[in-house]
Amino acid sequence: MKRVPVFATLIVAAAVAAMVALGIWQLQRAEEKEKYISVLEHNSALSAIDYPTRDAFDETQLFRESHLECLGVENWRTQAGKSATGKTGYKYIAECKVADSEKTALVNVGVVYGSPDKSPEWSGGPVRGVIFLEPDPRSLLEKMFSPSKKPGAMLVSSQKIGALELPQPPSLDNIPNNHMAYAWQWFFFAFIAALIYVLALVKRSKESSE
Repeated sequence: MKRVPVFATLIVAAAVAAMVALGIWQLQRAEEKEKYISVLEHNSALSAIDYPTRDAFDETQLFRESHLECLGVENWRTQAGKSATGKTGYKYIAECKVADSEKTALVNVGVVYGSPDKSPEWSGGPVRGVIFLEPDPRSLLEKMFSPSKKPGAMLVSSQKIGALELPQPPSLDNIPNNHMAYAWQWFFFAFIAALIYVLALVKRSKESSE
């Protein structure tokens, strides 16, 4: 009978251990996500609040109705997004000047279905809406390997502005908790990897004894 290959066994063991660790991490993420969703459900039932400054923003303010006075638009951002009717287009995000702050406030003012080749004819004013997280433009790899970035707030307008379509309001349906499923996937991959390796060793042992 041939000896068990040490190097190959160590490689497989390390891979299986890594997959099990990822599964455990996803279980922890599932618990964190469940608590996060519970906070959002609670917030959505609360009364309106003043729009928070960047330094005072935290998750307890998400999904709360709010309002601000946009004193002027310093810059426009465009990004793929959906309207309140579910149609895909481009959302316009205004970087608004606000009173008593050197930093701008982000406002998703609406969606256009055509090409976003020019800025909306809107220079500011009172806006009411729902507080949500600002978009994170980083790629998946950047999110994984770059230092964690605390997201800021964005007001998603609930009033029609100019010719733009109303943006899709924040919804708990768009925040699924898939981490439990991911965890079981990693555990399954670990089991299959270990099983295949054991079967390979058994086959190798039989061939060496013939």
